[in-house]
Amino acid sequence: MRNSIVAFICRILVLIFAYVSRVVFIRVLDVECTGAYGLFDNILIIFSLNSLGIDTALAFMLYSPLAENERIKQQTLIQAFRRVHLMIGVIVTLSFVALYFLLPVFSAESAAIPNIGLIFWLFAGNVIFGYIQSHKQIILLADQQNYINDLYESGQLILQYVVQIVVLLTTKSFLLYSLVIFILIIPKNLISAAHTTKRYPYLKQRVQASLEQNEKRILRKNIWAILIRRSGIQLQMFTDTLLLSGYFGLLSMARYANYSLIITSVRQLMEKIVNGIMGSVGNLGVTTDRDKVEDIFNASLMLTCVLYGIVSIALFVVIGPFIEMSFGQVYVFPVDITLVLCINLYFKGVRTVTNVFRNSLGLFSQARYMGFIEAAVNVVYSIAAIALFDEIGIFIGTTLSMLTVPIWMEPWALYRDYFGKKLWNYFLRLGGYTLVIAVCWTASSVACSFIGGPLPVQFILKGIVSVVISGGLSTLFLRPTKEFKIIWSSLLSVIKKRADSKTKLKEN
Repeated sequence: MRNSIVAFICRILVLIFAYVSRVVFIRVLDVECTGAYGLFDNILIIFSLNSLGIDTALAFMLYSPLAENERIKQQTLIQAFRRVHLMIGVIVTLSFVALYFLLPVFSAESAAIPNIGLIFWLFAGNVIFGYIQSHKQIILLADQQNYINDLYESGQLILQYVVQIVVLLTTKSFLLYSLVIFILIIPKNLISAAHTTKRYPYLKQRVQASLEQNEKRILRKNIWAILIRRSGIQLQMFTDTLLLSGYFGLLSMARYANYSLIITSVRQLMEKIVNGIMGSVGNLGVTTDRDKVEDIFNASLMLTCVLYGIVSIALFVVIGPFIEMSFGQVYVFPVDITLVLCINLYFKGVRTVTNVFRNSLGLFSQARYMGFIEAAVNVVYSIAAIALFDEIGIFIGTTLSMLTVPIWMEPWALYRDYFGKKLWNYFLRLGGYTLVIAVCWTASSVACSFIGGPLPVQFILKGIVSVVISGGLSTLFLRPTKEFKIIWSSLLSVIKKRADSKTKLKEN
């Protein structure tokens, strides 16, 4: 709860500052710069440490040493994690070298932007230096203290956006704007590492002990499994960006960049909430029976579907007026593209909870090639759909690739190798929850279609109406279920404990 709440608040603050920064960027610079920024920002996200998910595999190995207070083992693992980060950093650097030479293929229009090559490397440097001095923070994730990482990361991003806004307003320089991104990542990593060392002082001591051969084998297996799987998933995202930029130019990329800013930020906000339980799930997996874990998974799946459903519905009805109000009519997508983007947000969100449980329970190697299969299927679907449906075809291809590959491959490993249950148990639940969300979506869309007036009024009223309708209907439909009762009981338990704690403090 603490990790999720802090992550939620931090993400809200970051989202507000990112939005203001984007508004200033678009008002000051031209469409070509906006499109190039969108392209580079997507590349940055795809290769970032968080996106590759390596720390999840590393944190898994720390759950047991932390639970048993084995400090020597913790120190040995952290030293091994440093070598892993450096190795992945080298691979990412080589990837950026290849991308730099392919830049004219991605977007011929970007060549007209001054210093575009240097700007690309400033974005790339932000990712590369993200791998330096960040290995120690993994212990916070494993020790259910990830809110500390969130505080440092959010602080760095908010400072970055503030400085960038000042730079844009005073210099109107895309190059200096990009330089800010590169400069601020280094002190953030150093300060965060220093805090972690202060919290766990024994990490300062280098130990001569090394991992056992079995542990090295497990570490290599888990890292490569999750790296292969996440790389495939990131490749699927990368193909969408390249197809949009290559087929439809920087204007379409600029439009998508604005939608992506909002949708991706909201998705990351929701992921912060879901990922907040990761350390707790890992601890649960080594301290309790599998039936209990399954009950928690089922409740988490329902909660995730409902939360992502409500958010996707709200975005669908408000994002058009919001984009027009913020950036101008030229940046607004047609309603059919908006619908597909929000449906994709829902299905990506549904996958989050499955991956949290799989990663926290150490199921890394299963379905590790799924991402590459999904990326290949996505390219085929998208190119075919572009020929049939034009620009919206790229996003339809993403929907079809998700429904073809990961929607069943990801939970399959969890059910087969951990719960020992048939996969139809998962699909019955997911199908029921998705049907509820579809009913909520239809009711909210119909109700919001009657709301007119100025754009700010539409944005506020449609947002309130959609959340009230979708939240009310989903509660009405799902209240009789076992999963709803587990969630409600947990919430009441947390409230009661907080109240008891405050009472004791007052008595003392």
